[in-house]
Amino acid sequence: MSKFFIIFISIFLFLAACKNNTKQENEKQIIKREDTVGIKNSIGNSENKTNPIAKSGSAQINSRKDSILLQLTQDILTAIKNKNYFAVANFIDPILGVRFSPYAYVDTVDNVIFSKEKLA
Repeated sequence: MSKFFIIFISIFLFLAACKNNTKQENEKQIIKREDTVGIKNSIGNSENKTNPIAKSGSAQINSRKDSILLQLTQDILTAIKNKNYFAVANFIDPILGVRFSPYAYVDTVDNVIFSKEKLA
């Protein structure tokens, strides 16, 4: 009787361990991603949907903006790395300054704000 019980439990555990739910979870994630892409496409401008030239033009504008931002970021990081704070001060907004926060949440009351004059 105990041999039958041990065999039954081992078969049950084997079958329970073989059940794999990762496919269902991956399918749910893929569906969510497809839904967000569909929403983004449905929100887009009607001009971009009807005019293929507008699509390529907006892609060029976006890539140009990205390249400008990348170059600006590299310039600022190089100036910080070289401790050239006068060059960094040229990138600071004269009215708003630069807000530093060590956390993901930006506390507008207690965070440190550097003005152009303070940094230079």
